[in-house]
Amino acid sequence: MMDSEGHVRRKAAHVVTAKRIAKDLGLSQAAVSLALNQRPGVSDATRKRVIDYAKTLGYDFSRVQATIRRTKNVLLVRYIRSLHEDMPFFATLISAVEKALIPTEYKLVTMRIDAGGNVREQIREIRQLDCSGILLLATELRDEEWGYFEDLGLPIVVLDTYLPYASVDCVTINNWQGAYQATSALLRESRGCPGHIVAMVPLRNFNERADGFYSAVRSNGFSSSSVVTHRIGAYIDAGERDFSAVLESEGLTARCYFADNDQLALGAMRALISHGYRIPEDVSIIGFDDLDISRYAQPALSTVHVPKDYLGRTAVRRLMSVMEPGEWHPVRIEVGTSLVLRESTL
Repeated sequence: MMDSEGHVRRKAAHVVTAKRIAKDLGLSQAAVSLALNQRPGVSDATRKRVIDYAKTLGYDFSRVQATIRRTKNVLLVRYIRSLHEDMPFFATLISAVEKALIPTEYKLVTMRIDAGGNVREQIREIRQLDCSGILLLATELRDEEWGYFEDLGLPIVVLDTYLPYASVDCVTINNWQGAYQATSALLRESRGCPGHIVAMVPLRNFNERADGFYSAVRSNGFSSSSVVTHRIGAYIDAGERDFSAVLESEGLTARCYFADNDQLALGAMRALISHGYRIPEDVSIIGFDDLDISRYAQPALSTVHVPKDYLGRTAVRRLMSVMEPGEWHPVRIEVGTSLVLRESTL
């Protein structure tokens, strides 16, 4: 195309973006960014294909060459929406990641991103950090928010949730299995259809546990409509308060309950005991996560054990693999659970 003086007008180099290259080549934007920045996580063939195509488009490589770094830091990002950062489950998981990195040459750097703030601004801070890969503790991350991290062009492993629409490795719990095991244990007590204690906080993990719970209920001849559900606060004190209100307004509506996690179960147990109910004689209850506090409760809480150390080690091993050059395909790794029966069930 020519201007009014007959000179050829050329497209500015900045018009050629990684997003356009990704679209043209049918690759993810993250893969293109890794290739352009000479970072591990894509195969040599893919890297060559991306770079050769970028050259034909006139891509400005000076923009990315300045950012190429070889560091020995792994960044653990905790994405927070409504859950407390210091919840026991997350503290144990982060500690497991830190221990898993000790034998490697990498050092752990941690940061938090508040979903209620300016997420784009917080993501820009990551760009200033010197890191080779990211472990994203994404329990509260929504599908549409994944793009913030994909645009970083760094090797990433998502921990404690599954993002079905993202090209990224995910290491998570087999929530369905654990809930099915726990509910089946309650049903073996022959106390009728279990009740379901649900957190007011919406999470994919809790949705998967609900699926396992209802599958066990239906496979034992009960209908989903016969389940009594109580939504209570996500922490022990709030759960006790909310379940107390349920008992005072409705009375005991089921003789056994599955709670989406241990904190919900412990809050409900406190409420039941304070209202004169005996556990497990009058009502059985089972949680999920196997927090340390659960074994010391009175009575000790039956629960689903999540191997948190193994979960953390698995995420670290997968990130090490993603950061290596060579062929890469995203995987979903589900870590199995096991049932721990204690005094809160018969």
